[in-house]
Order: sequence, then structure tokens, then C-alpha cells
Amino acid sequence: MEFIRSATFLCSLFLASFVSISEANFNLTILHTNDEHSRFDEFGPGDFDKCTQEFQESGECYGGIARRVSAVKEIRKETGNVILLDAGDRFQGTAWYNYYRGSQTAMFMNNMSYDAIAIGTHDFDVDVEGLANFLESLTFPALGCNVTRQMNALDNLIPCSTVLNISGELVGVVGYTHPANKEYSRTGNLEIAPVIESLQEEVDRLTNQQGVTKIIAVGHAGISIDQEIAQQVEGVDVVVGGRTNTFLYTGEAPSSEVPYGDYPIVVTPDSNPEGKVLVVSAYRFGKYLGRLDVEFDDQGQVQSYNGNPLLLGSHIEKDVGALETLNNFRGPVDELMASNLAYSMVTLDGSINTCGRGECNMGIHFAEAMLNYQLSNESFPGWTQASIALYNADSFRISLPQGYVTYQDVLDVIPYGDTIDVIELRGADVILVLEVSVTNLEADGEPSGGFLQTAGIRIIYDLTKPAGERVVSVKVLCTACDIPRYEPIDDDMIYKIVTNNYIATGGTGYGVIPDMLISRVKGADDVDVWADYFRSKSPVWTAVEERVTFQEDSKCNNGGQYKLNWVVSVFCSALWIGLTYRFKALIDI
Repeated sequence: MEFIRSATFLCSLFLASFVSISEANFNLTILHTNDEHSRFDEFGPGDFDKCTQEFQESGECYGGIARRVSAVKEIRKETGNVILLDAGDRFQGTAWYNYYRGSQTAMFMNNMSYDAIAIGTHDFDVDVEGLANFLESLTFPALGCNVTRQMNALDNLIPCSTVLNISGELVGVVGYTHPANKEYSRTGNLEIAPVIESLQEEVDRLTNQQGVTKIIAVGHAGISIDQEIAQQVEGVDVVVGGRTNTFLYTGEAPSSEVPYGDYPIVVTPDSNPEGKVLVVSAYRFGKYLGRLDVEFDDQGQVQSYNGNPLLLGSHIEKDVGALETLNNFRGPVDELMASNLAYSMVTLDGSINTCGRGECNMGIHFAEAMLNYQLSNESFPGWTQASIALYNADSFRISLPQGYVTYQDVLDVIPYGDTIDVIELRGADVILVLEVSVTNLEADGEPSGGFLQTAGIRIIYDLTKPAGERVVSVKVLCTACDIPRYEPIDDDMIYKIVTNNYIATGGTGYGVIPDMLISRVKGADDVDVWADYFRSKSPVWTAVEERVTFQEDSKCNNGGQYKLNWVVSVFCSALWIGLTYRFKALIDI
């Protein structure tokens, strides 16, 4: 009997010890979003598809603020210790942003009780003052350890960190943004410091001065920098990232997105070979709600983890209150979308089959809009500083038929939320960029999404030559002149070029541009630029002007038409005129 009592006591002691250890651990659920870009309405199976009746009936509509609200409410109801974070880029991309400029974003995020957010690249699209108005309306902090304040509207509005008290446990959250935002966003006189050093300084302060042992970094710098933070910043346990629209998923993906890697990415930190830091991201547009469940020990070390992004599909009920709020503010947005901008007397052809093989009139119209925007924003003597506009063919999603052009039409053509920027390149580098334009283009072959639509520049290509040697001739409109005229490009001259931020940052195969950039100034939203141009140019009758031509022996099929070298064309015309004159002279005799 004594043996049994002793054994029972030892077992009880063991169990008590086990419970004590288990209770010392802390479980936290991290919900996270990123790169939502004002997607309040649900959308179809493609990121830029509308949620049509057909898609609704087939259960292929996703996202939307009402589903997001519903999912967050349900998770908070079923589990404790939940925090909600956002990794930046809430602005730009839909008419909700174009009309409300972020005020509705702030309202919905406040209603959802976010705990903290990071500052994204597009969050500066409303300029420093506009961003300040947005931040002042929030009921939670926007964090940025590497954003240094410089006596402007953002003073004291972007703290480095916040400490959350979750069931008596302290959880630190530190923020960061991409260092390149200083160059590529409308940051005014803000300075953006290196990410790693800025975060490490704050993590050390939280750990040493406040005793915080569980720290999450939330930021908008891309998956590569997110992983660098996990590896190099000592004391960080979880990194919640955005900017690169990275989709992570463990197991079979629930929709069409192909995972970049498992969710979460597990990184071994330099400071602790036995430790692990978890990196997560939740794609874009609110199609998913990220969910990471983490167990910490009493030292703040990650012990276990689980989770995956939750697909916000038709199986998620829409929150009735959120839908009602959305509909209450929908009227002005619908009115903006339906507003007529101009009347087009011609079809504006934006098909890849045309624009990806040669110039197209939609490309010409938009390139001219870009130049016109630059002219209207210059304040120096002379007719312009930037006389060249370049735009990639695969930015156009649809063509526009003859008839009235609405704001909705413009959004349907260019829905990506780009900005119209001004970059500087040397003449020789401009030629290299033009070589990229036709690298993947073959005579009578497949169209190329990277083919550049142009304004202020005339180019002759020879597709029979090897890639990289296909530019035969380039002429550009002079800028330091009273009367604009085309002149041969100067290899050593620095040219200002108007383009979209996608091309400027290396998209569609233009990875050479970031390495060659002398400068870049971020501009207005592409939709607003084109909408304003439509308003000022009605009626529209844009023609194909042979700004881009091909040598005769490298004919490029452009919608069934072949373009000849202009030299040959001029020679043939002169020959025909001469023969006609000679024939007439013979008749007169």
C-alpha cells in the first residue's frame, strides 16, 4: 500500500510538473493581410475579373471586405489570443481608392480592430499630407522603424513599435518598409534608413528595457528582405511581410495560385542555430486571410506552429453589417465608374496580338497621355524636359470599341494600380532598353508582352539580326529646342523618360533598367492620368503612325499588315512619282 501511495504521489508530482510547463507556454494566433489595394468588392477567378453572375453561380468569386470581416470575427470567436496585422499597400487599384482616397480603408480597418500595420509603397500615393490624414484617422499604430521623421505632416505618426498585452503576455510588434521607397514613392523629405540595423536597435530596446521576449516584425519590403530579417535580426520570432504578393501554402493549394514555398517559411537565425523564425505572407487583394498559430515557451522561443492562408471563397459567409456599410458608401463610386470621359470615334486596339507585335493606337493614345501629364506638371522654361514615353504592351487587358469611354473602361484596361514615373537614362542605355523590347519578338511569331508602345521617339528594328543587335535607328524629339523635331539619339546624353513604375522597377523583362537608372521620380496614378487625357481630347480618333517600323527583310506581322523600312517606302514613293511624271510627259508628247 505504501508503494502505491508513493507511486501515486510521484505520478501526481510528474503531472503537476507537466501542467506547469504546459501552462508556461503561450499560444498566439496571428491573422494577417497585405497588398489589399482597396479591394472592398469580391472578384472573379482571375485577380482582375469581375464577380459576374456566372462566377457567382459557379462559386468562383473571392475576397471582398464582407468575407474578410466574417472570417476574422469567426476566428476571434473560436480562439483566444488573436492579433490582426497588415503589411502595407492598402491604397490604389479600384475606384474606391480613386474616390475616397483612403478614408473608407481607415473606416473598415478601424471596424475590424487591427492591432498594427506597416507602411507600404503605394500608401504614399496620396503624398505625405494625405498619408498623414489617413494615419491620424486610425485607432491603431502604423509602424516603421526605418522611417525617420523630418519636420513634416508625418511627425510622431509613424512609431517604431508597439507592445500588445495579450492575456497578460507582452508581444512586441516592430515595423519596416522598403528602403527604395525614398526614391520610388512620394515620401517628401522623409528619410528611410537600412532595415536590419533599424529593427535590431528597436528589438534590443524592447528586450532589454521592457522585457519583451516575443517579437513580430511586420513590413512591406518583399520576401527576400523578410527572410534576411528572420536570419539577421536577433530577437525576432515572426516576420509578416508584403510587397512581392508572395503566396505561401503548405499542402495542396486551394485555388489557382502556385505557392512560392511552404507556409510558414522557417528560417534558422544566425544568432541561434537551434532556433527558428517564421516568415509569412498572404498573396494579395484580400483573396486570402493569413493565419499562423504559434506556441512560445516561457523564454519567448517558438516551440511549435501551424496554419495556412484561408481562402476567402464562396464558402465564407459575407458579414451582413460590412455589406450594409459598403453599400451605404457605394453610390459615389458607382457614379464615378459610370461617368463618361470622352467619345472615341475609333476602336482603341489594346489586344496583345496587335500591341505585342508593333505599335497599336491604344498604346499611342496612352503614351501621349503620359507625355501630356508630364508637360502639365513641369514648371521650367522650355517646352519639356521629358519628350519620350514608353509603355509595355501587356499592360492593356482589353480593347475599347467605338463609342463613349467611361471611368470603368479605363480601370478595365489598366487595373494594375501603377504610377506614371519619370526616369533618367543615358542614350546608350535607352537603346539597350529598346533592344529588350524586341528580344523575344520574331517575324511572324508570337507577340511579346514586353514590346514597347511609344511617344516622342521613332525606332527602326531589324528582326533578322540576333537579339541585342536589332535596333537599326533611333530618333527622339529634342527638348532644348523652340520647335520640337526628331534628332538621332545621343549615346552620352541623359534623357528623361515617362513610363510606368512596373517597367521602371524591372517588370516584363526590363531588369536592366533598375541597374542603369540615374534617377526616378514617382508620379500620379495611371488611371487618373489617362482619364484626364480622355477628358481633354474628346472626341478621340487616334491613328497608327508608324513610330515603330521594321526593316523590309524582317517583316513583323501586326494584325495582318506588314510595315516596311521607311527608307524603302520613301524610295518607292519617289520612284512611283518619277515614273508617273515620265509617263505623263510621254502622253503630252
